Formats: sequence, structure tokens, C-alpha cells
Amino acid sequence: MGIMPPLLAFLALALTAIITVTGTFVGGSNEVLDARLQGAEQATQLAGTKIDQVEITWATQTVDVTYRNSGRVSLRDVTAWDVWARVDAGNGGYNPVRLTYTTAGVPSDNEWTLLGIYLDASAPTAESHEPGIINPAEEFVLRLNVGTTAIDGGGGRAI
Repeated sequence: MGIMPPLLAFLALALTAIITVTGTFVGGSNEVLDARLQGAEQATQLAGTKIDQVEITWATQTVDVTYRNSGRVSLRDVTAWDVWARVDAGNGGYNPVRLTYTTAGVPSDNEWTLLGIYLDASAPTAESHEPGIINPAEEFVLRLNVGTTAIDGGGGRAI
């Protein structure tokens, strides 16, 4: 009889440890599964994303670029995008320039802004469905200011 209380205490402690370890393992497995599902969803969205450059217009150091969402997914959070421009380095090569977003209609050096989202930017016919979101087949115009870097006026590409 003297061994029963310590044995019961040991069994209760062992059972608690087993339940805790099992719960931790199951919880960790759920987190891994959630992360894999999120990764698969992002991969699916990336596979459906395609942007085509429609037109580019130079004016000194300011560049207006029209793009079309040719993909299958809507593009959101435009103001959080990283925008890079590839500009003529003057030696046959190109220099990358990273631009930051601004709300100003005329961006300062190394800044960019969204001029608008359109059903047809050449008309310009404004978007009518989900304002601020670039849906498939819609066009959008970015104004880039690449600073004092020379632009060759032909063959440049904003990326």
C-alpha cells in the first residue's frame, strides 16, 4: 500500500507529459500545414500574375509608363510596390534605379506615383469596378522620376 501514492503521482506526471508533448506536436504540425497552404496560395497567385508594358513616354527625367494587367489575378496595394527603372548608363549598359512611392502628382528625384487605373489608358476610360484595385485587363499608368540619370529616349524599360 505504501507504494501506491508515489506510483499514482508518477503515472499522473507521465500522463501529463505525454499529453503536453502530443499537444505541442499536433500544434506544431498545424502551423506547418498552415504555412504550406499559405505558400501554395501565394504560388497560385504568382502563377496567375502577368503585367505587360503597353507604352512608355519620356520627358526629361520623368517617365510615364502604361501597363496592362494581362494576368488572371487582381493587383492590390499598389502603393506598397517596389518600383525599379533600368536607365541608360551612357556606356552601352544600364543602371538600376530603385524608386519610392509618393502621393505627389509630380514625383521628385527617385520617386514614383500612380497616375491612374483605367479600362483603357489611351482613351482614358477610368476603371469602374473595385477602385484602387487593378483587375485583369485593366491598365495603369505610373509616373517615374529617375533623377538626374540620363535617359536614352528609346529602348528603356521600367521594371
